[in-house]
Amino acid sequence: MYLSLATLVLTLSAAVSASPTPLSSGLEDIARRVPYNTCKLDITEIRTCEPQDRNLYTRFRLEGPNQVLWHETPQLSAPGLSINPSKPLELKEAGMQYILKITGRHDKDDVEFKYGLLTWTTESTSGFAKCRGVTADDWNKGGSHCRTDSRQFQCEFAC
Repeated sequence: MYLSLATLVLTLSAAVSASPTPLSSGLEDIARRVPYNTCKLDITEIRTCEPQDRNLYTRFRLEGPNQVLWHETPQLSAPGLSINPSKPLELKEAGMQYILKITGRHDKDDVEFKYGLLTWTTESTSGFAKCRGVTADDWNKGGSHCRTDSRQFQCEFAC
């Protein structure tokens, strides 16, 4: 039996609030024992030479539970799909319970994700949603000369 994301959060909230242990260790302990579906997101963040309010894009592959493909950015989308704060990407494909919102953030130099009650970034490394950097060899190498750069992340989240 797998729990929906909303049921999982409510179950964890009730269990943690009734527990005398610290919140973070209580959540991690419960997370290890409660089954939930995991979705995977392989994402490339792309920064172009356009003005800062419109220079962040993404190309990504999103898999639902059991590796069911929910979305893959078409190769013809150049440079990718906009994830700028003024125009974040919102995606809801068949099989998805919630909208996935993806926003590039210049001020924190990361990408923020929202799915139902979950919020995480490319800097999140533990919990129900986490990411790890795959490559950033091409990031910030332009110096004062603008050039398109990119970096890749692999993320997974409770879905």
